[in-house]
Amino acid sequence: MPNISVTPLSGTAGSQQNHTSPRGQSESHEITLNVQVLDRTGRVAYSRIYSAQGLEPNIQVMVGHNAEASLNDALKKIVPQVVDDPALLSALLSLRAYPAASLAAPLS
Repeated sequence: MPNISVTPLSGTAGSQQNHTSPRGQSESHEITLNVQVLDRTGRVAYSRIYSAQGLEPNIQVMVGHNAEASLNDALKKIVPQVVDDPALLSALLSLRAYPAASLAAPLS
């Protein structure tokens, strides 16, 4: 089976930016993930860095739940990038342990 490694990149994971607009402040956070698929020998078969920016607009006070909302927004954006990546799916399928036909066969 392939080994999948997901590593938040230090320095950018959860980095924070604050912005001021006429309506108030907003808080944004960036999430960056390094996703690697390793084959049975430990060789990197696929590697990609995914990044997404989350935003919590129009906040009045900088408190923890605003950061949580901003990070949740970033997660909502980054997860589809990873799971919808056709190159990642292709790498995983190329390393599978069993042919596709045997995966669909009923168990006896």
